[in-house]
Amino acid sequence: MGVLEMTINLNNFHSDFVEWVGRSGYEIGVGTSGEIEIEPPGGEYVWFLNSMDNGWIRVTRSDRGKDPQWEFEAASIDVIEHYFTAGFGDSVRSEEGLPGIVRFPIRVEELEPRASLRVISQGQYGGLEELSIGLQAVGIFPFRASNYHDAVSASHYCSMSLVDLRAIFLDPDARPLGLL
Repeated sequence: MGVLEMTINLNNFHSDFVEWVGRSGYEIGVGTSGEIEIEPPGGEYVWFLNSMDNGWIRVTRSDRGKDPQWEFEAASIDVIEHYFTAGFGDSVRSEEGLPGIVRFPIRVEELEPRASLRVISQGQYGGLEELSIGLQAVGIFPFRASNYHDAVSASHYCSMSLVDLRAIFLDPDARPLGLL
């Protein structure tokens, strides 16, 4: 998982992504230590994005000022943009006055057909797995023993364009995924 280096900056992100983050009520900026931060006004919790020496990006999250905890690792800025576009999409729906929460698959049997998972570590209550789409590694995500896989959701939103992903959240019926 590599030694941290801080090489990503705000210029790495597409303007449409930065605008989407703002529409959701969150802010993206540079923290006091130089890392990229994404947070809501008031900063009750903050995501930190740091480049790693292997070229991947480590995402950690701090709740209420506590020490940051590992959230996931992404192979590229594109994966980061997809993750947070999906993660903040329901906030945008709410801001737009649209009902419901978009349904993303979470169980292994719902994995996107072109995707594969490789378990990296496993314990009694879950572990870590690497998601690949085609032959390309996308990220490392946690899974829970209850068959809740963040990587399964990522297999779906990382397989579509950001334009199509944003359109799902702006569609009243969240087509083609649907609502919970």
